[in-house]
Amino acid sequence: NDQTIKPGEYELNKSMRPVEIIEEMVNGDNDNVFRATFLPGSTVREIRKSMLALGYTEAEVDQALTADYSDKEFAWIFEGRPEGAGLEGYLYGDTYEFYVGESAEKVFERMFEEMATVLKANDLPAKFTAQGLNLYEGITLASVVQKEAHAPDQAKVAQIFYNRLHAGMNLGSDVTTQYALDLVDPNRETYTNNADALTIDSPYNTRLHPGLPYGPIANPGLSALEAAATPDSSMENYLFFLTGDDGVMYYGTTEEEHNNNIREHCR
Repeated sequence: NDQTIKPGEYELNKSMRPVEIIEEMVNGDNDNVFRATFLPGSTVREIRKSMLALGYTEAEVDQALTADYSDKEFAWIFEGRPEGAGLEGYLYGDTYEFYVGESAEKVFERMFEEMATVLKANDLPAKFTAQGLNLYEGITLASVVQKEAHAPDQAKVAQIFYNRLHAGMNLGSDVTTQYALDLVDPNRETYTNNADALTIDSPYNTRLHPGLPYGPIANPGLSALEAAATPDSSMENYLFFLTGDDGVMYYGTTEEEHNNNIREHCR
């Protein structure tokens, strides 16, 4: 039973007993606060839609998405972010409470503050550095891991991506290609078949271009951030993975093993 006092404004009167006042504040029975849930792995595009559904205007949301947050206390989270890059990767998914009338900017600031808290509490910037990545690159890799695998497999998949990077191979991640398509052809009107889609010339297409994608492709949650920061070293000989028709992840050390996995588990 949650006995914490809920934030908000309450109308109280002098005749109320202390126990009644506390009860009202614990139950959160006020009309001045609203809850908003943003899921880990959501993209900026999806968060924008959620904000519109909460009643914010397109102008308000777009202004908040292009605002300058560089003078804020949490601004260190943007270390390594290229000039002109958007906010993908930084809007930390969670359930939040806000006062009714809170600006879209304040909503995003709360999400950035949570991202800063999570990064700091888990010492993630230092762990990314130990892997040879700056903070922006660490968040970028975590976002790919977030979209490729569920939590139990994320540290394994992260290690495979590091193995591929160290071997000079392309990441070859289809989720980065999907993101590239979402940016230029969200309704798949131009790229109508999968073969064409995989050839899209975008800095997010890791089948075509070596290294990490240009930037994050989603807003990663804690498990994906931790996976990218502390990958599973028992997977250091593996270079391939796939999700079978049964939803299970299968791993391969060679292309031959990988092709066998495709034949056996992808009908």
